[in-house]
Amino acid sequence: GPKHVRLLKQVLERDEHGFMISWTGRSDGERPPQLPEHGTKMAVLAVKGNDREGYSVTAHGQGRQLLKLARSESVPDPEGGRSSLLYVHDEPAPLGRTDPGEELLEAWDAVELFRRYAQRFFHPEVQEEISEALPPDPLYVASFICANTLLEPEQQQQLLAAETLLARLRLVSHMISCELNRSEPAQPGPA
Repeated sequence: GPKHVRLLKQVLERDEHGFMISWTGRSDGERPPQLPEHGTKMAVLAVKGNDREGYSVTAHGQGRQLLKLARSESVPDPEGGRSSLLYVHDEPAPLGRTDPGEELLEAWDAVELFRRYAQRFFHPEVQEEISEALPPDPLYVASFICANTLLEPEQQQQLLAAETLLARLRLVSHMISCELNRSEPAQPGPA
């Protein structure tokens, strides 16, 4: 929409091409949406498109940040109303780390669960790409799984808010398990 185009143009006018992303939920129209505590800093890698046809932006996540509202700007939205473009101050908020062995075990469990998830929801060619792309480090495993799981924005914001790597791995595993359970074909009962 217009606010995203405006944000993109402002980002590209700066020396440092980046922006913050988080899920603020929906606005009730009378006040801006609530700013969450955490967001992800994104570095713009490439932009293709134009105002008429729209834009495709490729960006790389650069870590969790604490967010503090600097200002809010009201901009038109596609439905004819207004929405808020939020500007924030940010500071790094890396995930807490705990026992490396426990993190590694949890990462392995999450990977096995993610493989089942990929078999259920992704094309077979993508499954092969996933196997080749999975990183060995638990921190990157968590990032990879979180980025490649088809979750709702609210769920992704919950993952971003997890205070430790272990908590994030456990939460994404729980979310994946719930999705797998919901998509299980019904088993025929006794006749």
